[in-house]
Formats: sequence, C-alpha cells, structure tokens
Amino acid sequence: MTLSGVEIVDHWQNPATGEFFALARLDLDAFTNNLDKVKALDQKVTSSRMRQSFTRSWKKKRLKGKVNEEYLV
Repeated sequence: MTLSGVEIVDHWQNPATGEFFALARLDLDAFTNNLDKVKALDQKVTSSRMRQSFTRSWKKKRLKGKVNEEYLV
C-alpha cells in the first residue's frame, strides 16, 4: 500500500530476528488535503451514479409506456 505524504525517516533491523522496522512521518496537511480530494471525488461519483440510475429507470418506464408525472422532473 502506498500512502501519499508519508516519508520513511528512519529504519532499524532487529539483530535477533532479522525483522526490519521503519519509522514513517506523515505530513498531516498533505494527508488532510488528499482526504478532502477523496471525499469530493466520492460525492461526484455518487451523484453521477444516481443520475445514471434515474435515467435508466426513466427510460425503462418510458419504453414500457408507463411514464408518470413523477418522472418528469
């Protein structure tokens, strides 16, 4: 996994087990900015999906000859 705005600042290897450990620093401002971008993108995708769903539903009703006033928004 890659985290944007994270920098490895130090590392250490346990001499007994050979395991590696890394100390990472997170730029909180960059992280918050990226999180805001993800939220905005999610809202756009959700809105687009809702429009697509409404359009498909309306077309199906229209093709079946069952268009009601509620679909004519």
